[in-house]
Amino acid sequence: MADRRLSHARSGYDKGVDAARFFIELQTRAGAPADVRDPLTAARAYLDNACEDEARALRLVIGALLSGRADLEEADLWTFTPEGARLAAALIDAQMRGLYKDSEWRSALLRLV
Repeated sequence: MADRRLSHARSGYDKGVDAARFFIELQTRAGAPADVRDPLTAARAYLDNACEDEARALRLVIGALLSGRADLEEADLWTFTPEGARLAAALIDAQMRGLYKDSEWRSALLRLV
């Protein structure tokens, strides 16, 4: 179900990419997801120390995972450090596996804003 939602998401920007393509590229760059039990909690801790651009991109990824819509630009791929890319890949994997309910994604996104 999540694959179908994400495959139809498009950015409103000229240099935007659809969420599914963005996530595939991000996962490719990451190599493997970060080995964390609770990616949402790990994201919260990671954002405390991430640079502003990477934090914004990670929040956009979480928002896209929740809504299936994205304001992602290709340039956002390059803001991730290797560690941030692995964490984002872990979040994508968690969403695909149904690790969290939609309410948990929403709650996490509100706490991360």
